[in-house]
Amino acid sequence: MPPPHLEGGSEYDVGIVGAGPAGIAAAHAIGKADSETGVVCIDMGPPPEERFCKVLDNFGCLQRDRCHIMVGFGGSSLLSGGKVSSLPAGSSLIDITGDEELVRIKMKESLDWFRRYLKLDPPEISESEIERAGERFQSEGLEFQYYDSHIMAGSEEEIVEGYGEMLRDLKSNGMNMKFNSMVESISEASDGRFLLDVLSTENGDHSESYLCKSVVLGLGLPGKEFLQSIRPNWGIETAESKLEVGIRLEFPSSMYPDIDAAHKDLKLHLGDCRTFCVCKGGKLAPYFHDGISTLDGHVDQHNNTNLTNFGLRVRYPPNEGNGEIYEAIRRNLLEKNHGIPMRQMLTDFLDVELKDDQERTPIESSIRYWDWGEIGSLFPPGVEEDVRSNTMKFVSKLIPQSVWDSISVYGPGLYYPGQTFDVNADFSIMDNIYVIGECTGQFRGILQSFCSGLICGQTISGTLYDR
Repeated sequence: MPPPHLEGGSEYDVGIVGAGPAGIAAAHAIGKADSETGVVCIDMGPPPEERFCKVLDNFGCLQRDRCHIMVGFGGSSLLSGGKVSSLPAGSSLIDITGDEELVRIKMKESLDWFRRYLKLDPPEISESEIERAGERFQSEGLEFQYYDSHIMAGSEEEIVEGYGEMLRDLKSNGMNMKFNSMVESISEASDGRFLLDVLSTENGDHSESYLCKSVVLGLGLPGKEFLQSIRPNWGIETAESKLEVGIRLEFPSSMYPDIDAAHKDLKLHLGDCRTFCVCKGGKLAPYFHDGISTLDGHVDQHNNTNLTNFGLRVRYPPNEGNGEIYEAIRRNLLEKNHGIPMRQMLTDFLDVELKDDQERTPIESSIRYWDWGEIGSLFPPGVEEDVRSNTMKFVSKLIPQSVWDSISVYGPGLYYPGQTFDVNADFSIMDNIYVIGECTGQFRGILQSFCSGLICGQTISGTLYDR
C-alpha cells in the first residue's frame, strides 16, 4: 500500500498539539534550528489578542468548554498568576533528564526567552533576608522554600502584545499555527507517520487532517481526557497522579503587608499541605474545566485590588483512589452550587465564634462569580478534616485571630492531572511521540513547561548540546 498523501499542504515533519509554554518552546527550538522543517502547532483556543475572561472583568463566567484562562496561545501563562519561577520549583525535570547541569542551562535559556518579550521584574531579596525568613517560619513550625520568582511587570495589554510578538517570530521561523482547532484522534499511518484528525471551528466547523513524522503533545491540564483516550491505542502504561485539594483565602492586603517581603510567591510547607500561588493585590481566577470552576489566582501589576489571595492545598500522593476523590468533589460542587465557586467566611469555615462584642466586618471580594455555601460539604469525609485542620494550622501561624472575621474562604482549590507519564530523558514515550509540559503529570510552572518543550524540540532538531 502506498503511503498516504494529503492534498493542500497538510504534511509536516512535526505536529505540536497545544500552544502553551511547552508547545511554544518546542516550536521555537525546531524553527530556530532549521526554518525549513515543517512544523504545525494546533491549539483549541484563540490567538493571544482574542483571549479574555469575563470573571476577571467582574462579570460571570461564560463556562466555555475551551476556557480562555487555560487554552489558546500562551496557555495558562497568559492570564496566570503573573509570576515565573525558577529552580528548585520543578525539580522533577532533573529526575526526568538525569542531568542537573542541563536543566539549569535550559531553565536559564527559558527565562532569557521570556525576557525577550515580557518585562519581568527579578526578585531583589538578599541571602540574609531569605535566611532570616527561613528561621522565622521554622520557629512557627513551617518549612520555607525559596526560589526566584519573577513578576510580569507589564500591563495586561503589554503582556498580550508580548505573546503576539512571540507568535509572529515563531511564524517567521516557519511554524504554521492552527487556532480554535481540536485534535480528535491520532493514529499511526501505514508508512509509520501519524495522522492527526482535527475539528476546526475557524470559519465554521469543519474537519482537517495532518500527516506528521513526529508528534509532540503539550496539552496541559485540559488535555487530560484526550490523553487518557489515546493511551490504550499505543499500549502506553501510565501511573496514577498526585491529587491536590484545598481552598483559597482572600483578605485585605493591609492584614499581611509583608507577605512578599522574602519571597514573591511565598512557599510554605506544613506536612502534606502547602501555600500556592500567592497573589498580593490580585484577583481570584476560576478555571472552568470538567464542568466546574476551580480556583487559582491572577495578578495585574497595573490594577491593584488591595486584596491578597493565596491557596492552601493538601497534597495526596499517587493512589488509585485519587480519581474517586476528585470525582466526588466535582459532583458535590455541581449538585450544591451548579459548578460555581463557593464562598464562606473563615470564622464559619473553622467554626470559630466571634467575641460577643465583635461585629462581623463586611469584606469585599475581588470577583463576583461565586455563591455562599458550606465549603466543607464539597469534600469527602477525611479530606474535609485534612483541609479544615491544615487551614487552621496555617492561619493560626500567619494571621492574628482578631482579624479572621475579615478573611474569606473560597473553594474548591483542586488540581488533578489524572495520570503520570513515564517519559524518557528527551520526553518521548515511544518512537516519535513526545509528551511535554504539565500533562506529563510530573511538574508544572511556566518556565518548567517551557524548559521541557525546549529540551524536546532541541532533541528533535539535534541541537540539544549545541553551545
